[in-house]
Amino acid sequence: MKKNPTLVITGAAGQLGSALVERLSREKYTIICLIKEHHRTDYLEKLNVQKIIPCDLKDPKTYAKHIPENAIIFHCYSLSPGANATLQKYMQENALATKILLDVAKQKKVQQVIYMSSCSVIGPKATPGHSISEDDPVAPNEPYGKSKLEAEKEVQTFHQETKIPSLILRIFPLYGPYAHLNSTPIRICKLLQKKRFFMVGNGNNYYEFCYTKNAAEGIYLAFQKLKMGIHVLNISEPIKRTYNEVIHEIAKYVNPNVKIVRIPVPLALLIGYGGEMAFKLFHKRTITRLRTVQGLIGGWTSDCTKQVQLLDYQQPYTLEQGVAEFIQWAKEEKLVL
Repeated sequence: MKKNPTLVITGAAGQLGSALVERLSREKYTIICLIKEHHRTDYLEKLNVQKIIPCDLKDPKTYAKHIPENAIIFHCYSLSPGANATLQKYMQENALATKILLDVAKQKKVQQVIYMSSCSVIGPKATPGHSISEDDPVAPNEPYGKSKLEAEKEVQTFHQETKIPSLILRIFPLYGPYAHLNSTPIRICKLLQKKRFFMVGNGNNYYEFCYTKNAAEGIYLAFQKLKMGIHVLNISEPIKRTYNEVIHEIAKYVNPNVKIVRIPVPLALLIGYGGEMAFKLFHKRTITRLRTVQGLIGGWTSDCTKQVQLLDYQQPYTLEQGVAEFIQWAKEEKLVL
């Protein structure tokens, strides 16, 4: 009987990594979790994992010995957009760390590498009716996206040199437990707790808001079905919901009486241009940046055609189910009153 391979998950304590570990732990795999030293482990300790290794991916001495030959690597870790770091810092944590991890993978003769990239390598497209596909030209316009694109190039080079099967999965905006404190979902919750919530436009556009467990299911299916060559694939929710639906669903839990104030799109775009100027001058990420406004009017909408066709993907969680679980976690962590 063939033994299941060992699965190594980087960033296993993070928002996406923890959801992926939970999904993989339902199967009969040996799971090794690589985490940052400061990350919590209480959730991982409840799951069926063999090892939890605090490490620095840029320093192989802290983790290489824990990766067995013929393992499969799920590379979830990245310095998030909410970190507000410099381009140099993002390149170190996302691109350089990926290159070093792939060097270890080459030495260990791993079976497969699955890299969690981001739709940020393409950037928001605020064109009504146009969603982001895998074939769109890459054009990252901020440090995080640029670093993720460089990491994608490292994976492509790795595959060309080794012929080891590799997946580049472009993850779209997420929400779920273990979200970064400066992430968009947490900020939305806090803004909704005020008397007024300012909404760009009429809110009838699609808004990309992918529950981490839905993304984890897509990653699992890609791992199961795409075993040869190299593939680039969007991972998000095929069932689209509007910005109105997302905001009202969250408001049900955090502030049902919030007053929605609608800002005309042209005015919001003008404010966004001002935010871009402030970002370039002071390198501080604000909610009024142009790319944020573009996202609010549908610029991050994903094309999940390949995800559905290649993976036979069926979305396991609805918006209502995902938001309920997310808010429960946020309240337990006292991030939401």
